[in-house]
Amino acid sequence: MINDTIQPDNNCAAAERNTAARGVVCKKPGYISGRNKTAGELKRLLFDILEEYGAAVVTEVKEECGTVLVTTFPRGEYDPQAEVFVVKPEEHRSEKVLIITAGKDDLPAALEAKYALAASGVEGTIIQTAGTADIAGLAGLKARLSSAAACIAVAGVDNALPGIVAGATENPVIALPVSLGKKNIFGGWLSLLGTLSSESTGLVVVGVDNGSGAGFAAARIINSSANKNSANK
Repeated sequence: MINDTIQPDNNCAAAERNTAARGVVCKKPGYISGRNKTAGELKRLLFDILEEYGAAVVTEVKEECGTVLVTTFPRGEYDPQAEVFVVKPEEHRSEKVLIITAGKDDLPAALEAKYALAASGVEGTIIQTAGTADIAGLAGLKARLSSAAACIAVAGVDNALPGIVAGATENPVIALPVSLGKKNIFGGWLSLLGTLSSESTGLVVVGVDNGSGAGFAAARIINSSANKNSANK
């Protein structure tokens, strides 16, 4: 059977202890989808997750639930525009992530990515541009793109934006397709297929509207690189 071929790694616990001793933020935060959950259910889940991880992000939280969570967990923050509740960790990384959008329709997904990063102890900065129509503006961001540990490019109707961002930096770029926008037909499939067919090297793609997935992916890249660098010292 397949399970018989899987051997436990007895070094995992020791590796986690050594990493913690170096002060590297390596634990991923807890994640909850708030869809179809009551405030009471979210409270019970959050108590367990915060005890285990110390940080969490909850997506798709309606305002009435968000108000209850903020009252119950004073360390947390609720953003009604993004419909996200986040509890940040006490430790923070020094690396930064840029989240680049091409319009206001991209903002909810961009905010979700920002809060997923915050729950991971990483700072994310949202930059709104005019997309590929603003080539000069994108060129002016080249220095900031190069200094960022990773970039998230939100792909709405202007689904060429992630490819252009990937061409402007050698650092990791994550494409985040979104479904909003008057011209974004087929529920975001146009944006998804456009980013998947990009010929830009080093560009990875998450699912449609999966802002938390993009944020967690960027944080994992940063933590993985930092852990390896610390281990080599």
